[in-house]
Amino acid sequence: MPNKNDNLNITENIKPVIVECLKYIDDNLCEPLNLDCISKHTGYSKFYFTRVFKQYIGMPLMEYVKRRKLTFASTDLLNGEKTIDVALRYGYDSPSGFTKAFVKEFGFSPSILKTMKLHFSVLGGNYHMSHIFLEKTDIHTSKEELFTALLKLIEDSSSGYNISSIKKAYSFA
Repeated sequence: MPNKNDNLNITENIKPVIVECLKYIDDNLCEPLNLDCISKHTGYSKFYFTRVFKQYIGMPLMEYVKRRKLTFASTDLLNGEKTIDVALRYGYDSPSGFTKAFVKEFGFSPSILKTMKLHFSVLGGNYHMSHIFLEKTDIHTSKEELFTALLKLIEDSSSGYNISSIKKAYSFA
């Protein structure tokens, strides 16, 4: 019968394998990662490795992979890449599927993320209006609809922002 120390030994023995696995996942996020290829890379059976990974990391292996893909994808979006390009790079069949996964993970759409970047870079980087961008929107909201909503919120808040400058920045972007 296993004792309490058996789990500790498994964790300490597996730590270098887990670290190597995390590096492998990050290095191959744009490749089709699945349980078979990851467990084969580690040299352990799928059953054993998924059990130990969950024990050590605290979440299922493929959930971790999905979260890493979405995290890296958010960086790409912030760097100005198109949603469709990012979605396809990280293995999503469509921008719609990517957007649904993104919203489920982060609570807002990729369009909101791009709008936040515009806000921080063009409007001086302060956080006075950050709450505006955290409101729920339909996942299929277009950038034009988001911009219209943003303008309305700015006008309603009497925040003193120059609306014509914001419109010029939007047109330029």
